Amino acid sequence: MINRELPFELRSLIPILDTLSQIFGEKNFEFLLHDFRYPDSSLVYIRGKVTGREVGAPLTDRLWQIYQEQKDEAEDVINVRVRAREGNLINSSTVFVRNKEGKILGSLGINVDISAFQIVVDSLNELIVGITSNNHEGVDFARNVEEFLNDVLDQNLARKPKAYLSKDDRLKIVKELDKQGVFLIKGAVEEVAKRLGVTRFSVYNYLEELRK
Repeated sequence: MINRELPFELRSLIPILDTLSQIFGEKNFEFLLHDFRYPDSSLVYIRGKVTGREVGAPLTDRLWQIYQEQKDEAEDVINVRVRAREGNLINSSTVFVRNKEGKILGSLGINVDISAFQIVVDSLNELIVGITSNNHEGVDFARNVEEFLNDVLDQNLARKPKAYLSKDDRLKIVKELDKQGVFLIKGAVEEVAKRLGVTRFSVYNYLEELRK
């Protein structure tokens, strides 16, 4: 901390900054306190190394401009994205500190280096766009062969109850199941026959008829 007598309103915030730095760490977070009475050396306390500044640094041009233009009417600035000289992306927030008369004495700042987070977010956004595009296909993640067979049969038999199936209907279903490779599964013929309400020999006959 700078060797300067601070107003109570500013001095009382130092333990809060210490606590915040202990909770969130100082790798990607920076907590700082400015004393506006000395704009050329306003930074009186800092925890973290996001911006690389040290105690005794001046007000940023952006913060000084806000204060000069709005004086004691200046409003807090929350979650402004800025680019540091080193190129890292920073989410910056400033809360103005006032005395009981409403005069601005300084500010409490929080800077978060979101460069690494942004890379992750961009990657996730690309993934989400791919997932939500119209080109994706529905997939049933069956846990075993029996589930896979049941899923395929359920999809193909959902159109009409088996009691109302004509021979042409059964031929179409068997043809679709054959295209999907169902009959390569052991026991598939018997299961299909049961679900269609016919004998397994009928299913073999359908297959023979379709494959001619």
